[in-house]
Amino acid sequence: MEAMEAMEAIKIKENTLIPESEFSISLDRKKIIESEFIDKIILSPHKNLQLFLKKSYIDSKKLPQEFHEAIYKFKNNENRKGILLFKNLPLDSYIPFTPKAPLNIPEKSSFLSEKWIAAVAENLGHAISYKQEKMANLFKTLFR
Repeated sequence: MEAMEAMEAIKIKENTLIPESEFSISLDRKKIIESEFIDKIILSPHKNLQLFLKKSYIDSKKLPQEFHEAIYKFKNNENRKGILLFKNLPLDSYIPFTPKAPLNIPEKSSFLSEKWIAAVAENLGHAISYKQEKMANLFKTLFR
Protein backbone atom coordinates (compact mmCIF):
# COMPACT_ATOMS: atom_id res chain seq x y z
CA MET A 1 0.00 0.00 0.00
CA GLU A 2 2.80 2.47 0.85
CA ALA A 3 4.46 1.80 -2.53
CA MET A 4 1.20 2.77 -4.26
CA GLU A 5 0.98 5.95 -2.19
CA ALA A 6 4.57 6.78 -3.10
CA MET A 7 3.83 6.32 -6.77
CA GLU A 8 0.81 8.59 -6.47
CA ALA A 9 3.05 11.23 -4.89
CA ILE A 10 5.19 11.35 -8.02
CA LYS A 11 4.02 13.34 -11.01
CA ILE A 12 5.43 12.60 -14.45
CA LYS A 13 6.17 15.61 -16.63
CA GLU A 14 8.19 15.27 -19.83
CA ASN A 15 9.66 11.93 -18.68
CA THR A 16 11.00 13.55 -15.51
CA LEU A 17 9.96 12.42 -12.06
CA ILE A 18 8.92 15.45 -10.03
CA PRO A 19 8.73 14.45 -6.36
CA GLU A 20 6.73 16.20 -3.72
CA SER A 21 8.77 18.22 -1.21
CA GLU A 22 7.94 15.74 1.54
CA PHE A 23 10.60 13.32 0.31
CA SER A 24 12.99 15.49 -1.67
CA ILE A 25 15.66 17.89 -0.58
CA SER A 26 17.51 20.42 -2.68
CA LEU A 27 20.96 21.00 -1.29
CA ASP A 28 22.73 24.33 -1.66
CA ARG A 29 25.45 23.81 -4.30
CA LYS A 30 27.58 26.59 -2.82
CA LYS A 31 27.58 24.89 0.61
CA ILE A 32 28.47 21.56 -1.02
CA ILE A 33 31.39 23.10 -2.88
CA GLU A 34 32.56 24.88 0.28
CA SER A 35 32.32 21.61 2.23
CA GLU A 36 35.24 20.10 0.27
CA PHE A 37 33.22 16.90 -0.31
CA ILE A 38 33.84 17.14 -4.05
CA ASP A 39 37.54 18.01 -3.98
CA LYS A 40 39.87 15.69 -5.89
CA ILE A 41 37.77 12.58 -6.39
CA ILE A 42 40.32 10.53 -8.25
CA LEU A 43 40.19 7.37 -6.14
CA SER A 44 38.44 4.70 -8.21
CA PRO A 45 35.77 2.62 -6.50
CA HIS A 46 36.56 -0.12 -9.01
CA LYS A 47 40.16 -0.44 -7.81
CA ASN A 48 39.69 -0.22 -4.03
CA LEU A 49 36.01 -0.33 -3.09
CA GLN A 50 36.44 -0.50 0.69
CA LEU A 51 38.75 2.51 0.78
CA PHE A 52 36.40 4.42 -1.54
CA LEU A 53 33.40 3.68 0.70
CA LYS A 54 35.31 4.65 3.82
CA LYS A 55 36.58 7.92 2.31
CA SER A 56 33.11 8.77 0.95
CA TYR A 57 31.59 8.23 4.40
CA ILE A 58 34.24 10.28 6.19
CA ASP A 59 34.08 13.08 3.62
CA SER A 60 30.27 13.13 3.87
CA LYS A 61 30.62 14.44 7.42
CA LYS A 62 31.72 17.74 5.82
CA LEU A 63 28.42 18.09 3.93
CA PRO A 64 25.76 20.62 5.00
CA GLN A 65 23.48 19.77 7.93
CA GLU A 66 20.49 19.40 5.56
CA PHE A 67 22.10 16.30 4.05
CA HIS A 68 22.46 14.64 7.45
CA GLU A 69 18.97 15.64 8.59
CA ALA A 70 17.43 14.13 5.44
CA ILE A 71 19.37 10.89 5.93
CA TYR A 72 18.38 10.73 9.60
CA LYS A 73 14.68 11.28 8.86
CA PHE A 74 14.72 8.69 6.10
CA LYS A 75 16.64 6.16 8.20
CA ASN A 76 14.28 6.57 11.16
CA ASN A 77 11.05 6.32 9.19
CA GLU A 78 10.08 9.98 9.50
CA ASN A 79 9.75 9.84 5.73
CA ARG A 80 6.84 7.41 5.39
CA LYS A 81 6.94 7.34 1.58
CA GLY A 82 10.19 5.36 1.52
CA ILE A 83 11.67 7.71 -1.08
CA LEU A 84 14.55 10.12 -0.67
CA LEU A 85 15.61 12.33 -3.57
CA PHE A 86 18.53 14.72 -3.34
CA LYS A 87 18.34 17.53 -5.89
CA ASN A 88 20.91 20.00 -7.12
CA LEU A 89 23.93 17.75 -6.51
CA PRO A 90 27.10 18.49 -8.44
CA LEU A 91 27.94 15.51 -10.66
CA ASP A 92 30.87 14.37 -12.76
CA SER A 93 31.56 16.67 -15.69
CA TYR A 94 31.76 13.62 -17.98
CA ILE A 95 29.41 10.65 -17.77
CA PRO A 96 30.39 7.88 -20.23
CA PHE A 97 28.07 6.09 -22.61
CA THR A 98 26.72 2.72 -21.53
CA PRO A 99 29.35 0.07 -22.34
CA LYS A 100 28.47 -2.54 -24.96
CA ALA A 101 29.54 -5.39 -22.67
CA PRO A 102 27.70 -5.21 -19.33
CA LEU A 103 30.77 -6.04 -17.22
CA ASN A 104 33.05 -3.46 -18.85
CA ILE A 105 33.81 -0.48 -16.67
CA PRO A 106 34.38 2.67 -18.72
CA GLU A 107 37.31 4.96 -18.00
CA LYS A 108 36.53 8.07 -15.98
CA SER A 109 38.72 10.80 -14.55
CA SER A 110 36.47 11.46 -11.54
CA PHE A 111 33.96 9.47 -9.52
CA LEU A 112 31.68 12.08 -7.97
CA SER A 113 28.48 10.28 -8.99
CA GLU A 114 29.72 7.12 -7.29
CA LYS A 115 30.82 9.12 -4.25
CA TRP A 116 27.28 10.46 -3.73
CA ILE A 117 25.85 6.94 -3.87
CA ALA A 118 28.53 5.66 -1.48
CA ALA A 119 28.00 8.56 0.95
CA VAL A 120 24.24 8.03 1.11
CA ALA A 121 24.53 4.23 1.36
CA GLU A 122 27.18 4.32 4.07
CA ASN A 123 25.23 6.91 6.09
CA LEU A 124 22.11 4.74 5.89
CA GLY A 125 23.98 1.59 6.86
CA HIS A 126 26.27 -0.27 4.47
CA ALA A 127 26.52 -0.27 0.70
CA ILE A 128 25.63 -3.69 -0.68
CA SER A 129 25.54 -5.43 -4.02
CA TYR A 130 24.58 -8.87 -5.23
CA LYS A 131 26.99 -11.34 -6.84
CA GLN A 132 24.32 -12.34 -9.36
CA GLU A 133 24.07 -8.77 -10.67
CA LYS A 134 27.08 -7.83 -12.79
CA MET A 135 29.52 -9.74 -10.60
CA ALA A 136 28.56 -7.71 -7.49
CA ASN A 137 29.67 -4.43 -9.07
CA LEU A 138 28.26 -1.83 -6.67
CA PHE A 139 28.08 0.97 -9.24
CA LYS A 140 26.18 -0.47 -12.19
CA THR A 141 24.21 2.18 -13.99
CA LEU A 142 26.07 5.48 -13.89
CA PHE A 143 26.07 5.93 -17.64
CA ARG A 144 24.12 8.00 -20.10
